[in-house]
Amino acid sequence: MPESNEVPDLIDAITTRGKIRGVSFAALTPLPVVEGPIPYETHSYQIAVIGRYDQVGEFLSDIASLRRIIVPENLILA
Repeated sequence: MPESNEVPDLIDAITTRGKIRGVSFAALTPLPVVEGPIPYETHSYQIAVIGRYDQVGEFLSDIASLRRIIVPENLILA
């Protein structure tokens, strides 16, 4: 089971990866938690970053390698 402090640590890891890759965070907004079959729940966040194409790609690759399952959905590049 995840520890209670795991979500803040994960958010910290994500923002650290962004700083390393040179992307700026425009938004990091929590969405409602979705309860799954006990004991699971899904925490979703709307994340907006600003950077060059290669920086954003490296950032996405970095967060995909983190300890928890992170799935980018509805990705929009502008």
